[in-house]
Amino acid sequence: MEGLRKWGNLRRLCLPYVANDQVLEGLARHCRQLRQLDIAGASEVTPDGLRSLCDLADTLVYLNLGGPGGQPPHLSDAAYLLVRLKRLVSLGGYPLTGKALAEASERCGEHWKSQLRFVILMREHWSNPFPLP
Repeated sequence: MEGLRKWGNLRRLCLPYVANDQVLEGLARHCRQLRQLDIAGASEVTPDGLRSLCDLADTLVYLNLGGPGGQPPHLSDAAYLLVRLKRLVSLGGYPLTGKALAEASERCGEHWKSQLRFVILMREHWSNPFPLP
């Protein structure tokens, strides 16, 4: 992962199906400006690899964990990321985002707030699914 040193200013990277712990650790160490990362469908990512992304807490706002193929990360790992990555606005197509959000909130208490945007939109949609003109 020495080649990642040259990508210090990288802001967006899509690695669906091919990411692994070594890649994530290298990104966290060398790509400190990374804002968007897509690792959907990556089957070789462990909780340790995901936790290394917490070193990007100041910059990472979009992390796609979901999508077809591979096993999605465990609910508790996604909740951990939601708590640690305070600027995160999306987990992409992660199928358990709502449950991960609930677990993160339960862990942290009522004063914790998520920056996830799509959840707010979904709540607005649920409260008034058919607004009148």
